[in-house]
Amino acid sequence: MPPPPFSPPLHLGDLELEENTASNSHDLRDYRHAERPELGYSELGGSVNGRSPSARQRRRPPLVWKWASAGVAWVRSWVLRDSGYRYTLVGDSGLRSSSIPRRADETWIHSLSSYAVSSLSTAEGYFVGSGTRSGLSVRQFIWLLVLLVTGALPLLLGAILWYGGIPRPYGDIKTYERGLGQHLWSMTPQSARFADEGSEGYVRFPDHLWGHGLNNVLEEMLVTALIAHKSNRSYVFEDYKWSDLPIPYTVYDFALRPTRIPLNAFVGGFIGGANVSASMFNGIPVHLSVSSEYYQRVCPPTLGPEDRVVLHAHHAPDSFANASQLVEWWAHRTKTYGAGKRCVEIQEHRQKVVGWEFFGSPVQIRSVVPLLIDSPVLKYWDWSTLVHNGVERRIRKLGLSSSSTSTSSISTTPTLPANSTTTTIPGLLAIHLRMGDYKRHCRRLVEWRSGFMGFALTGEVPAKDVFNVSGAVAGLPSPDAVEAYYMKRCLPSVQEVVERAGEVKKDWEATHAKDPSLGSTPLAKVLILSNGWTSDVERLQDSLRVNGWEVVDRKEDKEESRNSLVDSRLDWEERDVGDAIDMGLAQRADVFLGNGFSTFSGNIILLRLADGVDGWANRLF
Repeated sequence: MPPPPFSPPLHLGDLELEENTASNSHDLRDYRHAERPELGYSELGGSVNGRSPSARQRRRPPLVWKWASAGVAWVRSWVLRDSGYRYTLVGDSGLRSSSIPRRADETWIHSLSSYAVSSLSTAEGYFVGSGTRSGLSVRQFIWLLVLLVTGALPLLLGAILWYGGIPRPYGDIKTYERGLGQHLWSMTPQSARFADEGSEGYVRFPDHLWGHGLNNVLEEMLVTALIAHKSNRSYVFEDYKWSDLPIPYTVYDFALRPTRIPLNAFVGGFIGGANVSASMFNGIPVHLSVSSEYYQRVCPPTLGPEDRVVLHAHHAPDSFANASQLVEWWAHRTKTYGAGKRCVEIQEHRQKVVGWEFFGSPVQIRSVVPLLIDSPVLKYWDWSTLVHNGVERRIRKLGLSSSSTSTSSISTTPTLPANSTTTTIPGLLAIHLRMGDYKRHCRRLVEWRSGFMGFALTGEVPAKDVFNVSGAVAGLPSPDAVEAYYMKRCLPSVQEVVERAGEVKKDWEATHAKDPSLGSTPLAKVLILSNGWTSDVERLQDSLRVNGWEVVDRKEDKEESRNSLVDSRLDWEERDVGDAIDMGLAQRADVFLGNGFSTFSGNIILLRLADGVDGWANRLF
């Protein structure tokens, strides 16, 4: 293995080494062939003093010792570079002071480089300096690093806890999920296969997406739940999983984050196992969803092939003409191979049922949106009680009027969500502005020539908001012009956001002028949903105010929460579901302006379409 780069900033004018003579050679070859009496053998493989090397002595040193030895060489040369020491190589890997007249030439560089290389071949190289400084062995060096790391860990953990606190426990929501009526825990795996008359059983997608944002997981979940319904089976919902670690928390953005969160912290309705009112939908029975925990109880891997079957996603065709074909193909395959079997699993180790290619295809998205809207997946869609309460509380605190019913006392205890129609907040423009990580991501999109993603590709948005990659960049004169066009739609500047908001407002006014029945409330309020720095958001808000907008300032909401113990506690309990609360707010806005490259914006558009919002009220940068 070649040595690491070794170029310590030494003052060569103050350093000299002995001549590289035959009697005192610093050549790496001579060093490696030197006899080592202290070990009782020669490195040529023979014996010294009649003793043969033991297996332990012949064994190559661990790689960590080799690299640590090189690290010690570098550190010592750096620390002592101005000390006036004069060094020469000693024995296997040491230095000693030299009384030879000092001379700085290539011999010094060659000798020091040879030492760095040779130190990679030794188990415990060390430095020895003259004067009052003592040597630092590799073992001491490693122990020093261990002590530094061990001492820093409590400080780091304390800083993380001070900054983000301990996340909310979700035992109450897990208890709610276990108590769903369709979870018959008293049943054995054998008796449970006959528990639900008329159902084919369960279908689970155990290799679901995890480790990504909520909306990446959610868009996949919507399609797989649709496949389960079309298969006449109960959908098996999973926890939202951020990490596969076997511990309750991980660290993200310098704060503790739960490795798993029960799905019903985010979502209720059909997907979350709520007791929806309908028993039939378009001629297909509606079967209540069950949790993966319950599925593992009634469908353990020990079940025989008469009760359980595993299908594989890589057996599917490479492509489908549209989403309808994909859904029907999987429904047919599940019915065929799962006939008479209570438990069906679709594994996705080598291929996804619906992957990135699906969500990047306008053809697939435009064909799957009508299927989702006309299914119990979205007909009985609902946010969780925790999210509902968060949305209602923010609407009141931000001074936004809403005719939807709100409870007099906020409760975070999960209950079956009420299937109520979402009420629009009149005169509100909600703008989703993805910042932060998109400063890097948007430039990658330029390199990849990527288009919009997810449900932002639906054909229900105004035609002028559609992003056709080939058509958009074909007439641009230079790569810089292409990048500027992408950035305007992916990461717009403050001025570009203000201009785009003005364009959306003019279109809204023109539409209302043609149809007075749409209402007379002016589009005057704006709510910014962003992951950017507070200073960046405030600068945008100031520009919007200058241009006549009434800005709904969420900072005032946060300041008020700090002064109220109840609100502070609720903020803490709702922290992990903040994205879902923001989506619930945007879902109710009169007009939504989003980022077509973001699944957050795409899913908001889909939910607004499912609520019956006209396509012209869903806009994109």
